[in-house]
Amino acid sequence: MEQKKGMHDKHRERLLNTIKEIGFDKLNDINALEFVLTLIIPRKDTNPLAHSLLDQFGSFSKVLDADYSQLVHVFGMGERSATLLKLFPEIFRRYQIDRQTKNPVINTLGDMINYFKPRLENKTKEEFIVVGLNNKGRVVAEKTVSVGGKNSVAIDKKDLSLFILNKHVSSVIFAHNHPGADPRPSKADVDATQSLKEFLTINNIRLEDHIIVGEDSVYSMKMLQYIEEKDIRDEF
Repeated sequence: MEQKKGMHDKHRERLLNTIKEIGFDKLNDINALEFVLTLIIPRKDTNPLAHSLLDQFGSFSKVLDADYSQLVHVFGMGERSATLLKLFPEIFRRYQIDRQTKNPVINTLGDMINYFKPRLENKTKEEFIVVGLNNKGRVVAEKTVSVGGKNSVAIDKKDLSLFILNKHVSSVIFAHNHPGADPRPSKADVDATQSLKEFLTINNIRLEDHIIVGEDSVYSMKMLQYIEEKDIRDEF
């Protein structure tokens, strides 16, 4: 047993030295996942488990994006291991968001994508975010107003009303995600956006755009002409 443990320790040391030499991003999927698993399961050979996970899900990223309910049923994972593995994307998401400029100015579609993509990509449930801007386009407030299932969100206009009144915003941007699905707006998305736009107009608030984040791409409802050009800030 001690000899086997020593073999694992030496293998992990070699793996760590390889990471130091070439960088984590240069590892193949097996070694990368094996290393991550050593942080979760420190007293076990994680190479067979890394192979099992990759065989089932296909790639390093797809393993980390897999649902907890799928991971927990892979032999060798268990509830604790699946929970810890699911934390890694969330840790990286926190890192990406924290690196962003606080209260940035959002003037372009590129600004919107950079702002919302880290917040919404690879989420397993739909989330609806509203961001409030001042009259110079600077973010002054952000709120997740709804978290739904895999395919839908419910937007409470009372919450939205409190947000725009309490934060004193001049305009807003909506964003939500389509987990693992086509990011093109559905009819429900189009209808909801129109209803919310009318609600904002009554409250003298401009709707800048509604961004939809999918698994591989991002859509702007303004660019798709579901939001009229007169709603854009630079038209005022």
